[in-house]
Amino acid sequence: MGFADASAVERMEDHLFRGEVLPRWDIAGAANGGYLLAIAGRASAIAAECPDPASISAHFLAPAKPGAVTIETEVLKAGRRFTTVRAVIRSDEGRPIAATLGSFTDLAQAGGVERVDAAPPDLPPVDECIPIEPTDT
Repeated sequence: MGFADASAVERMEDHLFRGEVLPRWDIAGAANGGYLLAIAGRASAIAAECPDPASISAHFLAPAKPGAVTIETEVLKAGRRFTTVRAVIRSDEGRPIAATLGSFTDLAQAGGVERVDAAPPDLPPVDECIPIEPTDT
């Protein structure tokens, strides 16, 4: 099973989704934070009706063990280009596991000029750099 299937969610009601935390996506028995963020992000993108996350942040409230979870979403603002969604992942017992806030968009609808003109700075070769020694201060 790939990551897309492992982080898939199913809409149960308008802003309520169901997913499953699978055992192979853990670190020392607790689900990986990025994995939980993907689950919340998928539910949020569906709730926003925008497929692409522009930014998303998470607060991890409790370790997530393998099993079914629900994801409650709330659209806080729906604009022309971005929709902001709050989501809370809860265990089957109702315990909050993670809370997220994200802005979503549809990059396929983006238009206008795309300007990328930054270049990396010119740096001297490593052997010409001044070494910095750690100090106790």
